[in-house]
Amino acid sequence: MKTIISIILLLFFVVGFAQNTDNTYLSHDHNYGSAYSYAVTEFIIHSDSTYTRKDYDLSSKKEWKDYKQYTPEISIGKIHTKGKFQILTEYHNGNKTDFFWAAKIKERKLIFFFPNRRGIMKRTAVYKRIDKKI
Repeated sequence: MKTIISIILLLFFVVGFAQNTDNTYLSHDHNYGSAYSYAVTEFIIHSDSTYTRKDYDLSSKKEWKDYKQYTPEISIGKIHTKGKFQILTEYHNGNKTDFFWAAKIKERKLIFFFPNRRGIMKRTAVYKRIDKKI
């Protein structure tokens, strides 16, 4: 009986004080737009199979390390698995949109893929996992 109580208490403390398992992935590069020349994008993968994407538009590359001081455009979505890829589907106001990405979510990277003319999935973008302190 003491063993069962000990196991239950141990599970309670493990579940009750578990760490946040949300992972943040970051990419930054020139966007060649007419108004802004540099972009920073964060993908936050949540443990409940959802994601949050934050797009920051900056006027120059020198500003990218301080991107958090700018207001992002925020998108949310859901993740489901199809074959060997995770499909990230975007939602606006609770409605599914036509925006989706095929990706592989790794421990240190988030890799996006797009089919070429022959239907073979080719890597298009790589996001690196970052610390939440940035």
